[in-house]
Amino acid sequence: MRNNFVPFEYAKELKDLGFNENCFAYYDLAEELKPIDHDLVNFRSLSDGLIYAPLWQQAFKFFRDNYKLSGIPLDNSYEIFRIEFKDNLDIKVTDCVNYEYPYSCFEQAQWDCIFMLIRLAKEA
Repeated sequence: MRNNFVPFEYAKELKDLGFNENCFAYYDLAEELKPIDHDLVNFRSLSDGLIYAPLWQQAFKFFRDNYKLSGIPLDNSYEIFRIEFKDNLDIKVTDCVNYEYPYSCFEQAQWDCIFMLIRLAKEA
């Protein structure tokens, strides 16, 4: 189950970039992944020092919605595009920002794709 969440280092970077979405888990002060008890914790009010642990798909959606960057990890590569949203909800790809390969597995492509999205968002 742990593999469904972005690692602590990326969760911290996402927080610095403004990520504050509902999550199923968080990282505690010891950087351990913990489930959120939704009966006891308001989604947006974690204690200081605690960091939301987004699912991978939440992280990719965050970059699409907030930075107009669409990252697509594939089996042995990834692509990142700048996108524009049109009035009719269509998406227009404006340019390919980055393309990397080869990777030995999907998980490594996914990790590096998020790493590059973080880097590009910081440069924006």
